[in-house]
Amino acid sequence: MMPVILLSVLFLPFVLWPVEKLLPFPFLVEELVKVIYILLIIKEEEATKERLISATVVGVLFALSESFFFLLNIQAVGTPSTLVTRLVLTLPLHVVTTVLIMLPTLLNKKLIILGFILAATLHFLFNMGVTKLANGPF
Repeated sequence: MMPVILLSVLFLPFVLWPVEKLLPFPFLVEELVKVIYILLIIKEEEATKERLISATVVGVLFALSESFFFLLNIQAVGTPSTLVTRLVLTLPLHVVTTVLIMLPTLLNKKLIILGFILAATLHFLFNMGVTKLANGPF
């Protein structure tokens, strides 16, 4: 995958943050952006293995850059241990959701919509679970 595309993933949280402040559904915004990256990967890579590797790399870079952005705001949103916990939880989430978008797209480009719906649903459920854990069970 083109290095410029991969590097751009590292700056996404800085671009998405203002958009997510305006739109109350950050999981939709983030997964829609991943759809764009999947389309770029499909255009650039021909081999299925390379497409899956690229999707995984995008998910990892997205999680790392989001955690770095979180680190910049650490005093407002938590402690260093919160950052580690966040990274441990969100890295697999972003990898899985990016690959979830890719998998149906490998079968048929039109199925990217199904991948988006699956990824957005998983991301929403993850966010709800984290919110419930943070607020306590009751």
